[in-house]
Amino acid sequence: MAYNPNLYMPQGIQSPTFQPTVPPWAQGAVAQPINGLISVTGIEGAKAYQIPPDSKVALFDSNDDVMYVKSTDAGGYPTIRTFRFTPVEAEAAPTPDYVTRDEFRELADRIGSLEDAARPTKASKGAKGGK
Repeated sequence: MAYNPNLYMPQGIQSPTFQPTVPPWAQGAVAQPINGLISVTGIEGAKAYQIPPDSKVALFDSNDDVMYVKSTDAGGYPTIRTFRFTPVEAEAAPTPDYVTRDEFRELADRIGSLEDAARPTKASKGAKGGK
């Protein structure tokens, strides 16, 4: 005959597990987790959300871009910190300022024509030297 430890255990007793409870006056203020996120309605919903002593939870406001971090100490006293989200806009990559080959050639031609215009000609050299 094998020893069955469950025979000596009282029936109907389960190990205690913590389930968040919502007081009757706050019914509807706390939503169930959606996609792993716990959604609450405003700071009142965060205050109403029950967590065990020595724990911390992130609560997301369903009406605003706000996150509440609720924590409790060993005595179960809660503290709530509020954080505001701001969207991060994707920055456009800066476009470098390059000249095209055609623009470069045009600039080189303009510089060349200015150099030609600035060079003294043989006629102007002779006119100066003949005085």
